[in-house]
Amino acid sequence: MTIFKLAGFSGATPKISKKLIADQNAQSAINTKLDNGELKSWLKTGSLSPKVQFTFDPKVLFKTADNKWIADADEYKVVEAPINQASGYVLLINRQGANGTYVQAATKTELNNLPTFPTFPKSLTDTQPLNCPAPDAPLTVSVSGGGSGSSEAVVYVYTFVCQLGDVELESPPSAASNIVNIHSGHTVTLGNAVDPPDFHSLSPTYTYEEYNVTKIRVYRSAAGDSSRNYLFLKEVNVVQTTTTTNLGTETIPTAELGEVLPSLDWNIPPATNGAFHDIAVMPNGILVGAQGTTLYFSEPYQPQAFPDAYTLSVDTPIVGLGVYGSSLVVATEKNPFIASGIDPANMSLEKMPVNEPCLSRRSIVSDLTGVVYASANGIIRVSGNGAENISRGIFSKEQWGKYSPSNMHGAFADGKYFIFTTKTTGEKVGLIFDAYNPVSPMSETNVHATATFFDSTNSVLYLAVNKEVKDWDTTASDNLNYEWKSKMFDAPSPINLGAAVVDADYGNIEFIAQQIAFVEELKTENQTTIAGSSDFDGEMNDNMLNEFTLNGSILNNLPATPQQGFVLLQIYADEVLKDSIYFSDQESVRLKSGYKTDRWEFTLSGNVPLRSVKIAETFQELKQV
Repeated sequence: MTIFKLAGFSGATPKISKKLIADQNAQSAINTKLDNGELKSWLKTGSLSPKVQFTFDPKVLFKTADNKWIADADEYKVVEAPINQASGYVLLINRQGANGTYVQAATKTELNNLPTFPTFPKSLTDTQPLNCPAPDAPLTVSVSGGGSGSSEAVVYVYTFVCQLGDVELESPPSAASNIVNIHSGHTVTLGNAVDPPDFHSLSPTYTYEEYNVTKIRVYRSAAGDSSRNYLFLKEVNVVQTTTTTNLGTETIPTAELGEVLPSLDWNIPPATNGAFHDIAVMPNGILVGAQGTTLYFSEPYQPQAFPDAYTLSVDTPIVGLGVYGSSLVVATEKNPFIASGIDPANMSLEKMPVNEPCLSRRSIVSDLTGVVYASANGIIRVSGNGAENISRGIFSKEQWGKYSPSNMHGAFADGKYFIFTTKTTGEKVGLIFDAYNPVSPMSETNVHATATFFDSTNSVLYLAVNKEVKDWDTTASDNLNYEWKSKMFDAPSPINLGAAVVDADYGNIEFIAQQIAFVEELKTENQTTIAGSSDFDGEMNDNMLNEFTLNGSILNNLPATPQQGFVLLQIYADEVLKDSIYFSDQESVRLKSGYKTDRWEFTLSGNVPLRSVKIAETFQELKQV
């Protein structure tokens, strides 16, 4: 007696010989939602209301806090700026330009003024540079007045205040002015501040207006207090259309000076031409930028300020960054690194002892316990436990290579790592790795996205599919069709399998059939109405008020026709398809005869939940399981 039972369905393990994989695992599992042992399918991707469509296939997708979409055919990164101001909402856009990758900023006001679904930014000048650069020239000051008491030798510096919506970002200070001696009752003429430097080397040159410099702050040294250096003296509003701002005079006694200059050691993003290859946001308001082999950490909640003392270096060019907890994972062209800490001045850096180069920056995603990315050998997870290849038991290196890891991009949602890629054959596919499935976490989907965005507030994964934003497994009414192929089972001797039964949600199939029949009835009624009348009551004032909906119709409104539910069992003997049976109820069915083998494989397809399948030589044997 030989009986095969398929139940407790899990994912695919293509690396393992199809004769040796576990009974509940699959050779392939496509569109299978394997979360409770049943065989189920995901919902089809659902269109948003109103639809969000583009004329291109996005490579970047981002939804703002007030539900505006950012998308572009160019690849760049969008993050929310770490700014500790309640009214401040600023996006940082790390985008490739003619002279490098520039971090730009878009404020809440600017986003609200955009079209509903913008292609954004369209050019480097559409957004404001994040940099708030130090003034190029020192002040030239002169003193008059005063007389009694001892003199005090002082110098002056000034800073720019760049406005990002409601957020103020202060620049590093200018070089110190000439030294002047002041007495009680002094008057110092401060002279003129000039335009910011042409830092980007772009045309036109950057002025007060391009950097949105709204204020200039002047600071004065305090004699005998080396720890405090410069104290606040005054603030002057800037007229952006001018090229210089007169800072007037000052007569303030030292005892009345204000707070300490906060930006003495700050720098603008210091990589070449302000370029960062990648950016990431760490806890405690730290923005991190990577360029070459160097990591730049910002002052907390000051994303424009990168002190030199906060830099760290690795020994290999950096590909991209990911964050989990208070740790930064640095994926490189060789070994990954972890930088940890809550203070940018005291970050520790550890090199992982595995050579696992990251092949795609867009594949870098934070998961439940660390950061994952695509390497040539598989999916690498970097965490506090080190770096490990979490797909080693699923794919061989050769099998993994066929999925083109350099093309991969992904997202993490609901405990699952979604990867989308174009295989070396040209086939566009998705891979799903379920962190909660310890048996076999991998399945595939024939849905392909060019970009993803996970809305953590609403726990919804959005995909860019065929130039449109769609949600994953959320709003659609129809299911995808799943396909699950079993291992190759060996019988003790050649046999013929004669009977099978499938335990599935047939009520779902019946309900769908009823819906389809109802839609067909409505269509028939509409055809009857059209055939039997030449007057469709469409004229104004043709009927009583409120008898019909304005712009309505005497025809029935037709709901969308649902997809027919089905369950299909296909039986392979010696790798040849021998039988295909559609099931519509719990009754056992007779299988084809006329052949025997000891090697059996089974493929299950459908779009309704399936709990188990039993296949035996006879109907009587089925009852014994």
